[in-house]
Amino acid sequence: MSKKIISLDIDGVVVNYPCQMYDYAEKYIGFKPKSKSELIDALKEKRLAYEEFKIQYRKKYECIDSDKCEATITSDFWEFYGILSKEGKFDIVFRTTRPVKSYPNQLKNTNRWLNSLGIKCIAVVPKDEESFNKFNPILHVDDEISHLEAHLMYTLNDKLIHYNKNLNLLIKHSNFKEIKTLVDIWNIMKIY
Repeated sequence: MSKKIISLDIDGVVVNYPCQMYDYAEKYIGFKPKSKSELIDALKEKRLAYEEFKIQYRKKYECIDSDKCEATITSDFWEFYGILSKEGKFDIVFRTTRPVKSYPNQLKNTNRWLNSLGIKCIAVVPKDEESFNKFNPILHVDDEISHLEAHLMYTLNDKLIHYNKNLNLLIKHSNFKEIKTLVDIWNIMKIY
């Protein structure tokens, strides 16, 4: 019997993003923002470009240069991964919107980094229609509504799970099942 596949976004679902980016901003500019727009405004005030900041951040936290980085895996993911590994019926494919065209080794480096932490997966791939169709996951979990909405062009909304980890009522979306912890996915996965 072959294992069923689940798809997970990396940044914000597995890795502690954007919190670690805001922590890095505090080191970079001496100010810890609470949002991306606040970060951009603070950088502008210091006459620094967001794009340059993001490149420096990626070098430390997104495996663009090597398979080592300072990214933090969330305790929520570790708890979920422990259950998933013990059960043994599911495989993971990690799908990301990281800029792989600009950094062609990033996916391979990220896969090696995850493996070095003991996190096994089928692949780390771009988050697009081609990868969704190739792996045909039973569900995809993402913390960004806009990324879930992009999936609606090629899959049903019942396969899409919104990870609303901050329980932000302003970003609820009626089209998607919503979870507040990754372990909550387990209850959804039990029906497969």
